[in-house]
Amino acid sequence: AISPESYPGGLTALTEAHRFGDAVPLGKHWAFKYLVDLDGMGYSGRFMSFLASDSVPLKATVYEEYFSDWIQPWVHFIPLSPSYNEIYNILAYFSGPPRAALETVNPTLL
Repeated sequence: AISPESYPGGLTALTEAHRFGDAVPLGKHWAFKYLVDLDGMGYSGRFMSFLASDSVPLKATVYEEYFSDWIQPWVHFIPLSPSYNEIYNILAYFSGPPRAALETVNPTLL
């Protein structure tokens, strides 16, 4: 849906079905470990600044972009499929196991 009015049920149904947060200025994004870059109605203009940050960009795109030949998946960013099915596995892999899981396996190692 492009506008709340075109969503089935209007703005009320849209806000009930989806979570919305406040906008975050671009510079404050860099405080996070992971930055998710998704295409909208066109390419994302934030990706190059995400690459300049100390965060890990996760990128899902269907577009061929002018810099596509310059960067490599798994080297410069973590690729996401258009379905985003693997996002929880990626976060679990790169974040490591939770402390509770380590304690369950072998509490003497901690």
